[in-house]
Amino acid sequence: MKAELSSFTLYIIRKLRSLMILSLNKNEKSGFIVKNEIIDEILNDWVRKLNEDEFYFTHAFETLIESFTSYEAFDFIELMVQTILKLDNPFLVNQFIFFTGCLYSKAKTTELHPVMEKNLPAIEKHILQLQNSGVHREWQELKRDLRLPS
Repeated sequence: MKAELSSFTLYIIRKLRSLMILSLNKNEKSGFIVKNEIIDEILNDWVRKLNEDEFYFTHAFETLIESFTSYEAFDFIELMVQTILKLDNPFLVNQFIFFTGCLYSKAKTTELHPVMEKNLPAIEKHILQLQNSGVHREWQELKRDLRLPS
């Protein structure tokens, strides 16, 4: 049985879809700006959104990822990596690592995105600095899925 979505979650889903439509209608540079707006929208007031819908991140990212082609999912990994490196909240980092794995699944590849490959040492360092076992575990799972050494 599928859980009913709150009216707030439905609003967020509609907003994300409209941003995705804008992204598809723009050139590459503008598309990247719109992708940043999508991440900004997901992160904007996330505590309140999570309090209203405990599955907020799941609903937001699943809606986003379902709207992507495999190419778009792979392309979006760049922004996820950049966001992971900027975040200092272990819960958010954990969520973004998990959904980066979901993007790889949608992309149907274990090929490392060039931005991921370039930033592996920085991600490792960032995760160590967070000193959070949940984030570390999620990172190890993503590395396993991508066939990276532990």
